[in-house]
Amino acid sequence: MHFRNSWYTRGIQDFTGSKSWYWDGETTPIPYTQQYWLPNAQKTPGVIIVYSYLTSEYGWSLAGKNKVLPYICEIPRTFAYRLTMERRTFEYGVAYQNLTNVKRGPIFQAQPKGVMVVSRTPIAHIECRAMCNPACQYKWYRGFNFAEEVTVKTDNRYTMTNGKLSIQDPVEEKDAYTYQCQVSNNIGTVISNPVQLAFGTLGEFSNVQDAPVYTNAYNGVALHCSAIKADPAATYMWLRGSPPREIITETTPYIFMSANGRLYFSEVTLIDTSDYYCQVSLTSLTTSSLGNSQAPSRVSRVIKLVVMQKAPMTNWGPQIMDDFIYVSPERPLKGFNVRMECFAYGSAVNYLGTWRYQWARPGGKIPANARFSDFNRVMTIENSQPEDEGNYVCMVSRGTTSSDERNLYLRLYAVPYYLVPLRAQHVDLGSDLTWTCEASGYPYPTYSWYKDGKMIQNIPGEITVAGNALTILNLQQKHNGMYQCAAENYLGTSMSEAQLRVLAFEPTFNKKPLPAEMYGAVNGNITIQCRPEAAPAPTIEWYIGGSLISSTDKFKRELNGDLVITGLNMADAGVYRCKATNDLGSTESAGRLFVKGQVVISVPPTVTDKAVQNETKFIRCEASYDQELDLVYVWNLNGHRINITKDFHYEQIVRPGYTGLMIKLIDFKHGGTYECIAKTPVNEARASGFLKILGPPSEPAGVKADSTMTTSLRINWFPGRTNGLPVDYYTIQSRVEGEEGVMTNWEYINNDDGGRVFERDVMPLGEARPDRRSYLVKNLKPGKVYQFRVAAKNGYAGISPQSYPSVLETFILYGMKCHTKTEVIRVVDIWFTGDNIKRVMMIDYGIRKKLTPGKQTHFVYQVGEDNFYLLYEIKIQGWNILGSGPNASAMIYSSEGMPTAAPGNVLADAFNSTAMEVTWDEVEDTREVMKGRLYGYQVSNDLTEKLSKFLDT
Repeated sequence: MHFRNSWYTRGIQDFTGSKSWYWDGETTPIPYTQQYWLPNAQKTPGVIIVYSYLTSEYGWSLAGKNKVLPYICEIPRTFAYRLTMERRTFEYGVAYQNLTNVKRGPIFQAQPKGVMVVSRTPIAHIECRAMCNPACQYKWYRGFNFAEEVTVKTDNRYTMTNGKLSIQDPVEEKDAYTYQCQVSNNIGTVISNPVQLAFGTLGEFSNVQDAPVYTNAYNGVALHCSAIKADPAATYMWLRGSPPREIITETTPYIFMSANGRLYFSEVTLIDTSDYYCQVSLTSLTTSSLGNSQAPSRVSRVIKLVVMQKAPMTNWGPQIMDDFIYVSPERPLKGFNVRMECFAYGSAVNYLGTWRYQWARPGGKIPANARFSDFNRVMTIENSQPEDEGNYVCMVSRGTTSSDERNLYLRLYAVPYYLVPLRAQHVDLGSDLTWTCEASGYPYPTYSWYKDGKMIQNIPGEITVAGNALTILNLQQKHNGMYQCAAENYLGTSMSEAQLRVLAFEPTFNKKPLPAEMYGAVNGNITIQCRPEAAPAPTIEWYIGGSLISSTDKFKRELNGDLVITGLNMADAGVYRCKATNDLGSTESAGRLFVKGQVVISVPPTVTDKAVQNETKFIRCEASYDQELDLVYVWNLNGHRINITKDFHYEQIVRPGYTGLMIKLIDFKHGGTYECIAKTPVNEARASGFLKILGPPSEPAGVKADSTMTTSLRINWFPGRTNGLPVDYYTIQSRVEGEEGVMTNWEYINNDDGGRVFERDVMPLGEARPDRRSYLVKNLKPGKVYQFRVAAKNGYAGISPQSYPSVLETFILYGMKCHTKTEVIRVVDIWFTGDNIKRVMMIDYGIRKKLTPGKQTHFVYQVGEDNFYLLYEIKIQGWNILGSGPNASAMIYSSEGMPTAAPGNVLADAFNSTAMEVTWDEVEDTREVMKGRLYGYQVSNDLTEKLSKFLDT
């Protein structure tokens, strides 16, 4: 901001009626007596009031909406005290600057997560973690208003280890509650987000069979799964045939299995007539699921589809069904995967060659975290975020002439999350405080406030709770403690906590005494800083020698306590004392001023200073010089000139009492030694200081995986720099090799803490490498190629950059699972396929055929001519040095042979003038005689020429 600039205000003109001037957001016109127009200003084109300088005074003028100007920020008068408040931290008022030694109340590092038990499990864990000094004390509560404390005496199945509550053999009747963690020390108490330990239930299908579904051939059809209750959610799979077999849509692309539980056919033919079965499995969509056995599932009674012959319809569709675009879950939640489905009916001839599904987002791009599957009919947005909301369009085309499209507005629901969390407050005794938090969520949240775990109520004249704002008047020591803002909607409650310190101590210069020596130039200016710590804020007095300095044109005392001396001369040299006084005492600090005949740095940069990443830092450097000379400032960083005009991070500020270098959106690259050079045509002066950047840790390095086991492996890494605070936890992500060797998107590993691994749980690699970290990753998929990467988090906002992925792709050496498809080619051949078969074997009633290593996808096996029409079970099994994987199987009959028997005793009798009756003895319907199954008889007649002549005669 520059002097004598113009600034936007919120003053606007009402063009609908009186054309009066209003403050935007208010309904009463600005009184004429409170309008401060500059001469002829209202004749200036424009619709917004700006505060401007003209000739010798400030006043109002006008400007248009498109002009680039600074603006005046307004706040309520009750908040005006914040403008002069210095930013305080936990260091303020304590004798040391090491943050690790500062006493502070509990702050959550990890909120507990809800648990859904979907099958029998030996143990369930709910855990919260907090940072405290002195040490934290943990308690758990449950029940109505969380009145029941949970202890080991509650049930001998319960154990508590710090903030982890473990329940052995959880059962719904005893353990299904909403739980809350309470953390305390001698500073205060905080309570966690409430979480549920819930139990999933899956009902039973009705014993009454669903009515058959009749349809004409070449129609589109949807089969509905039989009704069944599933809480909280279910996944669906369809089977067909007898015995029932899984429907593999990769080989039947005109069939679509939707997450809504229905099975769709783009177009049915006679071959689709069959018995169908709906298999429902219990699942949890948004909470951690537990169970050491397979989740409960049910298979419905048969659902018959009967397709009746009809003349083909050619070249019809696509017609997107009313069920689509379907979103799963129906109320998608921020932070979880969102599945969007699209499906259309239409002619299924050459489906893969003619049908095409596409997704678009009008006015924007498809999210980078979206992936597509099932012939592009499914788009899954992983880890959905608010910016993923908006309009989406599914476009379906068949060939080049037929198409259809459907649009949907995606709305994400969200448990409240904080845009502006609470920040610790360090305020003066007797002052006022207005504390605000800001949360988002859908539905929009409501707010409540807590102190030391108890809800705060209004106290007239002292405490006022107004939505997301808490006001406390005349702060006293009784107000010390831990405060929490609670944002709630029907999806859940989120807490944000911070500490309030009400300070009262006499002034001290322990951290910022006056410099022992200060220098100014003849005919120059100097600003001497006086920055004691005190609570309440002190009054400042300045002395030279033993005389009190009064404010004059030469000596000016700033509101912040600084002393500005202009027009220096030799007589101004001497010892200056700053005396700070409040109700609790007084103290002073002194330094000697030397007046030189050349330019000098009167306020040098702090010798060692620090700043936090992404914040703004001001490095003061003010020179005293002869006002008859021109002066410029030049800055170097680590010996290299800073180009302030081209680097937006930097801005040179030159203002009396506020001269220096402003660094915006500071990053680690801005750390180092800053040198300030003040130059005049006659001489120059230099001063320097070191700036340390604090923030999230640096990225871990050397990520490597070893100790591979069947479904787990150990990864190791080197921690990066901590950058001011110790590491609280690491996050570990993995990705797996997908189809055609393409790596999938990164996902957090599946552990109890959502991919987080706390520093105290990371095992160093022995005394030989105490600087290296190690963690055992479990729940990996057999037969897959994995990569891992690691990031670190400490007490500062943000997280470290991700490490480079693990150097080597890691093979989990357990036999892979395969899928099979079989088909009879000839009497002696059976053809079958498997997914990415590296080593497979075929089992034929004890006969094994081992294939050579390689990425094979099909194999033909000769059964021999004598083995016609026999039922074979085909199994594909992956294996490697650790053993065999699970079997994938299919049932199929070998081909039929030519029947060897013929019907006997064939007789024909006249029935009438146009018909005859033919009879014969049946053929024995056995495999040996028919070389297959007897499907029916073919009756042929042959009116030979000889017989025809005989009949004519």
